[in-house]
Amino acid sequence: MKEKILYIFDQVLFSAVNFIVFIVLDYRFNVGDVSQYSIMISATAFLLNLGFALKVESLLGTDNKIISLSDFALLSIFMLMASAVIYLFLWQNYVNGILLAVSMFASSLLWIIRRICVLDSQKVKYSVMVTIVLGGVLSLCGYLLLEYESFLVVFGVANFCAVVFLCFLVVVVDKKSLTESCGELFASPRNLSKSLLLVPLLWFPSNGIYLLLAGLGNQVAIIEVRKLLMLLSPIQQLSAALISFIFSRGADHKLTHLEVFFVPLTLSLVVSPLAALIYNSVLNGSAKSFILWFGFALIAFSMIVISLLQSMLRVLGGQVTVIFSLFIAVTVKVGALYCFYQFGAGYVDVTDSMLAMAAGYCISAVFLYAKFITDEKLRGKLVARI
Repeated sequence: MKEKILYIFDQVLFSAVNFIVFIVLDYRFNVGDVSQYSIMISATAFLLNLGFALKVESLLGTDNKIISLSDFALLSIFMLMASAVIYLFLWQNYVNGILLAVSMFASSLLWIIRRICVLDSQKVKYSVMVTIVLGGVLSLCGYLLLEYESFLVVFGVANFCAVVFLCFLVVVVDKKSLTESCGELFASPRNLSKSLLLVPLLWFPSNGIYLLLAGLGNQVAIIEVRKLLMLLSPIQQLSAALISFIFSRGADHKLTHLEVFFVPLTLSLVVSPLAALIYNSVLNGSAKSFILWFGFALIAFSMIVISLLQSMLRVLGGQVTVIFSLFIAVTVKVGALYCFYQFGAGYVDVTDSMLAMAAGYCISAVFLYAKFITDEKLRGKLVARI
C-alpha cells in the first residue's frame, strides 16, 4: 500500500509541477509564446508514446526493469529524428523553433526515462526528487527571466541534466552494439508495427481533439476545452502510476476488480471537484454546468479503466484489440461532436465537447471490459483478488 501511495504521489507531483510551470509562463510571457509552449508539451506527449512503443512496452513484461546503454542510445536517435520531423512541420518558420524542438527532445527523453525509473519501486523516490528540483528551477526561472528564449535554454539544459542523473540509475553498460539493439527492435516487425500504430491513436484523444473543435466550435469553447484538457492531465499521470505499480509485482500480471473499478471511481470522485475548484478560481473558467462536470468525472473514470485494460492487453499481445478500442473512442467522439453541431445550435459548446469525450471513453471502456470477461485467454487476468 505504501508503494502504491508513493507511485500516485510521484505522478500527481509531476502533473502539478507541469501545471505550475504553465501558469507561471502564462503570467509572464505573451499569448503567442505560451501557446507554442503548450503545443511543445503536447508534441512531447506524442514522443513519449513513440518511445513507449519502441522500447518501454517490452520492459513491462519482464522482471528486469532496466535498459541497456545501446538500447537507450538507439531510442534517443529515433526520438531525435522524430523531433526533427516535428520541427519541420510545426516550427520551421517560428523564431524560437529550434529552441522549442531541442526543449521537446530533452523533455521527451526525461518523460521516457522517468517511466522506466518508476517501474522499479525502489527507484520511485529518485523520480520524486528530480521532479521537485526540476519544477522548482523551471518555475523560478520562468518567473525571474525576462526573455522567453532564455527560459527555453534553461528548460532544455535542466531536462538534459535530469536525464543524465536518472540514466545512472536505470541504464546499464553492456557489450551490445547499436546494430544488435536495432536487430532486436525489428526482430518482430508485426508486433512493432501494431505498437507504432497505437502512437497516434493514444495521442489523439487527449491532445488532438481540439483540432476538431477548431472547425466545429466557437473560439470560447476551444479555449475553455483546452483548460479542461489540461486539468485531465493528472488523471493520465495517476493511470501511469497504477500501471507502474501493477507491473512492478512481477511477470505474472493480473488485474483485480478493485483496481479496475473501485480505485478509478474513487480517484475520479476526488479529482473532479478539485478540478472544478481550480477551473473556476485559478483558471477563471466560464463553463459552470453540472452536466459538464458529470461528463468530466465520467472521462476521468473511463480514462483510468481504459489505461489499465489496454496496458494489460499490450503486454499480452492484444494490440489489435487496443487499436480497435481506440478507434471506437475516436469515432464516437467525432460522431457525437458532429451531431451536436448538426442538430444543435450550429456550434459546439464546452458541455457538448465534454459529453462527446465522455461518450467515446465510456463505450471504449465497456468494450475492453467485455473483451476481458468473454475471451477465454483474458478471463484469468481479471480476478477478485491477488
